Amino acid sequence: MRTGLIIAGMHRSGTSAMTRVCNILGAKLGDHILTTDMFNPTGHWEHAESMAMNRRILRTLGGSAGWVKPIFPHRISPQVHREITERIIDVVRTDFSDTDFWCVKDPEISRLYPFWISALEQARISPKILLMVRNPEEVAASLRRRNGFAVNKSLLLWLRYNLEAFSATQSHPRAIVFHDRLMTDWRGTIAAVQDGCGIAFPDLNATNSQTVDLFLKSDLWHHKAVGEPGDSGALLDMARCVYRAILSTDAASRENVLADAAAKLAATDRSLGSLRNPPLASELAREIGRIYTVEKLKFILRPARRMVQGSAALAALMFG
Repeated sequence: MRTGLIIAGMHRSGTSAMTRVCNILGAKLGDHILTTDMFNPTGHWEHAESMAMNRRILRTLGGSAGWVKPIFPHRISPQVHREITERIIDVVRTDFSDTDFWCVKDPEISRLYPFWISALEQARISPKILLMVRNPEEVAASLRRRNGFAVNKSLLLWLRYNLEAFSATQSHPRAIVFHDRLMTDWRGTIAAVQDGCGIAFPDLNATNSQTVDLFLKSDLWHHKAVGEPGDSGALLDMARCVYRAILSTDAASRENVLADAAAKLAATDRSLGSLRNPPLASELAREIGRIYTVEKLKFILRPARRMVQGSAALAALMFG
C-alpha cells in the first residue's frame, strides 16, 4: 500500500522545516510548491493546490485560515462530507499517483484531519500523521512579528489547532514532533517518526544527512521561549498546561489533560453563545470573549478598510 505523510501543526511550529527534511529523505512533494518569502526564507514546501483546497473546505465549514472559533467536521451532512473527501482524493490522485511515498503539509490540516484520513483510506493510501508542536509562547512571539497578532489570539489558535489535531488522530499511526528537538537533534526526531509511524525513509543516507545538516541551520530558529514564570492569564496557563502534557511520555495522562482542556474551551464557547450579553464569569471566558469581539469588529470594518485602501491607490495613480 502507498504511504502518505500528513504534516500539520499550528502555524510557526516548524511544519515547513519538517516537510523539507522528509523530502530530502525521500518523500515526494508533488508539483507546484509554494516559493519562499521573508518569513520562510528556505521555503514553505507547501503543495499549492492542497493549500487552496483546504481553505475552500474551511469556508464550507463556516471558517477560514486562522479561524479563532472551533471547527466541527462531525456536524456536517454525509453528502457534504462525501464531497469534501472526494475533493481531497482528486488532488491526491492528480499529483501523487506516480509515487508510493509522499508527504503534504499545511497547518490548516490540523483542523481537517477527519477528512484527510477518510480520503486517504478510501484511496487505498496508508495515512501516517506527523503532528508538529512548538512552545506556545514562541509561536505567539513569531505570529506577533509576522501577522501582528495579539498574544491571546495566538494562544487560543495554538490550543484550537493542537487540541483538534490530537483528538482527531489519536487512533491512527502518528508521531509527535517537537520543533526544538527537530532543530537540535533531527536524527533522533526522524528515528522517532519512523518508529511511531512504522515507516522507513528510503533516502536516509550519509549524503542526504549532510544536506539536512546544512538546511537546519541554527539561524532558522527564531523567537525562543521568552515567557517569565510570573506571566499569567487563563489562556496562557491553559496553553502551558497542554504543552507540558504533550511533552510528557505518559500518553494516558496526556490525553486526559488535552480532553479536559478541550472540554473547558467547549463549555466556554457554549457560555459565550448562549446569550446576547452573556455573563463572563470566568477569566477564560473574558479573554476569549474579547478575542471574538475584536475579530467581529475586524470583519465588520473590512469592507470600509478595503474602500479606503482602494481610494488611496486610485489617488496615487491619478495624482502621484
